Amino acid sequence: MHPATSEAPRIDGATIRRFLNPRSVAVVGASPTSRRHAVHALLGSGLDVHLVNPRYDEIFGHPAYPDLASIGGPIDAVLTLVNARIAVDAVEQAAAVGAAGVAINAAGFAEAGPEGTALQQRLVRAATDLAVLGPNCNGFVNAQTGAFLAGAPQLPLRAGSVGFVTHSGGFITDVAVAAANRQVGFSALISTGNEAVTDMIDYLDYLVDDPTTAAICLVIERIRRPEAFFAAAERARLAGKPVVALKLGRSSRGREVAKSHTGAILGASWTYDAAFKQFGIISAHDLGDMLDRVMFFDQLPRRRWSSVQKPAILSVSGGAAALASDISEDEGLHLPELQSVRGAVNGVLPDASVMNPIDLTGFVMENPPVMRSVFTTYAESPDVDTLMALWTTGIEDRAFAQAFVLPFAEMAGRTTKVAVLSMIADGPVSAWAADLMAQHVAIGHGLRGSLRGLSSMKQFMAAHSRPARVLAPAPERSSLNRDDVVEVGGHHLLTFSAAMQLLARHGIPVAPYTVVGATDDVGPPRGFEAPYVVKLADCAHRTDIGAVRIGVTDQGLHQAVRDMRALAAEHGLPDRVAIQPMLSSDGEAFLGADTSGDLGPMVVCGLGGIHVEALGKVDGRLAPMTDLEVEDLVEDLDGIGVFTGARGQEPWDRTAFGQVISAATELTLAAQDWMLSLDINPLMHTPAGFVAVDALIFAHPDPSDDDVGHD
Repeated sequence: MHPATSEAPRIDGATIRRFLNPRSVAVVGASPTSRRHAVHALLGSGLDVHLVNPRYDEIFGHPAYPDLASIGGPIDAVLTLVNARIAVDAVEQAAAVGAAGVAINAAGFAEAGPEGTALQQRLVRAATDLAVLGPNCNGFVNAQTGAFLAGAPQLPLRAGSVGFVTHSGGFITDVAVAAANRQVGFSALISTGNEAVTDMIDYLDYLVDDPTTAAICLVIERIRRPEAFFAAAERARLAGKPVVALKLGRSSRGREVAKSHTGAILGASWTYDAAFKQFGIISAHDLGDMLDRVMFFDQLPRRRWSSVQKPAILSVSGGAAALASDISEDEGLHLPELQSVRGAVNGVLPDASVMNPIDLTGFVMENPPVMRSVFTTYAESPDVDTLMALWTTGIEDRAFAQAFVLPFAEMAGRTTKVAVLSMIADGPVSAWAADLMAQHVAIGHGLRGSLRGLSSMKQFMAAHSRPARVLAPAPERSSLNRDDVVEVGGHHLLTFSAAMQLLARHGIPVAPYTVVGATDDVGPPRGFEAPYVVKLADCAHRTDIGAVRIGVTDQGLHQAVRDMRALAAEHGLPDRVAIQPMLSSDGEAFLGADTSGDLGPMVVCGLGGIHVEALGKVDGRLAPMTDLEVEDLVEDLDGIGVFTGARGQEPWDRTAFGQVISAATELTLAAQDWMLSLDINPLMHTPAGFVAVDALIFAHPDPSDDDVGHD
C-alpha cells in the first residue's frame, strides 16, 4: 500500500476547497445504462456537468465527450465510474487539464495485493498536485451545493452543519438514513478509502476551516499521520467545532477485517480513546451513538450551546421521570435538585415533591396556564441552563401534541437556554415536531440518545474552555549504550542498573539498590539495612520463575543470592542479582510508556497492588503532555480516593505523582528513538513520597547507528 505520509508533499488547502466545492464536474464512465445515482443527481444540481465516455455521443440528452481534454473548458472535480486502470488514465488526463481533484470509486489497488499496490503507486505519480480522493472509496457529497460525486444511491440528505469523513465508504448510506431519523443535516460526506494522495487529516483540516460546518464526525480505521491529525483536532477545538470519532477495529476480529479492507495494521483501541479524550475529541461506539452525540450541535445555533452543568427534565409521567434520572447518571449528567424553584412550582402543583426530574402529571394537560407557569419558572431559574421535556414526538395527532408542545416552544423562543423535546423511546419524528426546530427547539432521538447528546455538549464545552496547548521544550534525544543491553528470551532489555540510573537522571526517585555479579562477594549492602528484597536483576518476569525473595535477613543473604544464581543458570538468564531494602508503603502505582503504537509515544499509569484488584483502572496520554493534561490524568485515576485520603489513609500527593508522570514523559520523549517500552512497577507511595522500586525497559532490537552510543 502507498498511503499518504507526513514526508510526502501535501495537497494545498485551496485545491481541496476547489475540489469539494466544484462549479464544473466531469463524470468519467457515465453511461445511459448505468444505475449510479451520481449522474442523475449532478445533472439536476445546477452545476456545470460534463459526461465522458468515448462509446457515446449523447447520454441522457447531454453531449458525451471521448476524454477530459475534449471538454475544452475548466473542470474543478472529476468522478470516475470506471475500473482501476482506466481510473489512473483519467487521473493523468485530469492533471493535464488543470482539474482540482478526482474521486476514484474503483477498487483493485493496494488493498488487492502486489499488483494493485504497483497500480496505486502509478496513481500517486500521475496525481502530481491533484487532490485524489480514494481509490477504493465512495467519493464525496457536498450537501450544501448538490455536488454528488459518490457511488452511493440516492440519499435522504438534508443540508446542515455536520461534516462527515469516513475511511470506510460503506457507512455513507447508513449514516445518511440514521441522520434523517435524528433531524441531522450535513455540510459534506467524504469517504477517503485507501488514502493514496489525500487522507482523513486533509479533509478534517478542510472542515475546520469550512464556514458551513459546525461539527465533525469521523469513522476511523487507522490514523496514519497522528501528529497532523491531533494538530487539526486541536484547531477544531479552539475554533469551537466538536469532533466526534468512531474508532473501528476494537475487537481482534474487527482489527483483522479492517486490515484486509485497507491494508492498515491497527493498534489497541483504548489508546485511541485516551488520546481522543486528551485532545477534546468525543468517542462514539457505533453510528447511532455518533449521531446522537452530534445532533444538537447541528440543530441548535452556536450561540445556544450550553455547558449543560444544570440540566432540568420535565415529564408528564412519573415512570419517565425516574428513567430519565437513571439514564442521566449513566451518561454523566448531574441533575441539580432545584430547591430554588420549589416555592413557585408548589404554588401551582402542590403535590410535586421532586423538582428534577419533575413529574408534571396529566393535570397540566387540562390546565395550559399552569403548564406555561411551570415552563417559565424553570426557564427563568438561574439554577437551570438546559431544559428537556419528554413528549411523544412521533404521534400524528398535531392538535393533541400541541397542548403540551406549543407552550414549551413558546418558552424556548423567550430564552437563550438549550430546549430539547424528546420521546422516551426512539422512533420516527412527525413533521409537526421537526418544524419546531425553527423555533429553537431541538428534537431528540429517544431518552438515552437525547441525554447522550447533552452529555456530549457538556464534554465539548468543557474541552473548548481549556486554553491552547502550551508544551515545554522537547528534551534532547538520548542515545543507547549497547553495553547496557542484555538479550533475554529474544528481547533486548536494559540492565537493571542502567534502567534505574536512567530513571534517576530524569528526576524519578528510585529505591536504593546494589547489584552483585557472579564473582562478587556477597555482604550486607552499604547505605541500607535488612530486611532485604533479593531478585534476579535482569529478568522480565521474575515472579513467573520465583526469582524474588522478600524479608531476607543479613544471615540469609548469601543463600538468597545463591538461589537466584541457580535460577539464572536453570533458565539461561544473566546471573546478576539485585538487593534492595524492603520499603514501608501504603499503596502502589505503576507507570509505563509505549513508543510503538499507531499514535506515537504514550505514557500510561494506574493504581497498583490491591488497588488494581479493586479498581482495575489504567489510563494514559500521548507524549508530550501539558501540565493541565497531567493533572487530568491524575484526576482520572482517583477512582477510589487515594488522592483524597479514602478509608482513613493519608492522601497521596497529587502534585508529586504528577511530577513523576512528567518525568516519565520527558524520559519517553528523550529515549523514543531506541526505547520500545518502559514499565515502572511498582511505584511505591512511601512516607518519603513516590519511589520507583523496579524498572523494565525494552529496546529496539536493531537501533540505527545514530541512536547507538559506545562511550
